[in-house]
Amino acid sequence: MPAQFLDEYLRELKRDGAAVFRAHYGVPVLILTKTGGELQDRENSEEATVLASSSGWRLQELSLLNRVFPLVKGAFAPPGPISLGRSDVSDVSVPEESISKRHCVFEVDPHGVRVIDNGSTNGTAVAGKPLAPNEPCPLTGGEELEIGNFSFLFHTPDSFVAYLQTLGKAP
Repeated sequence: MPAQFLDEYLRELKRDGAAVFRAHYGVPVLILTKTGGELQDRENSEEATVLASSSGWRLQELSLLNRVFPLVKGAFAPPGPISLGRSDVSDVSVPEESISKRHCVFEVDPHGVRVIDNGSTNGTAVAGKPLAPNEPCPLTGGEELEIGNFSFLFHTPDSFVAYLQTLGKAP
């Protein structure tokens, strides 16, 4: 089963080395690092598990804290930007009510990565600055994105390896 959480990626990096890891994980990622709003009180506990639900139904509960979301198109998705939303048809699905069905998109090309808010209900912010709907914001790696009630770290493939290496050196 492919890695889903930060600690799994860190173990793979330590086991395989940076070159092999980088060859295997060559796409930008989002790491869910914090929750806000009604979920913030749970964050203070070391044992906290953030659960997601969709449309009030507890069909599937997912632990989301420290989850890594690769920014890739779905297997049968049409070409174009990578969509993030609570809908299961999104390329990156985060099933939680504070995230709009089609919250934002990521444009990835040889010149870099840009995030664009789709006019979502709860908005998208980069480094604390709210994005205007449909206005692209360039990302270089290491930025904090606020999407709905969640904070994510954005990383390019190279900045993701560097980030994991700093985590691996922590006591």
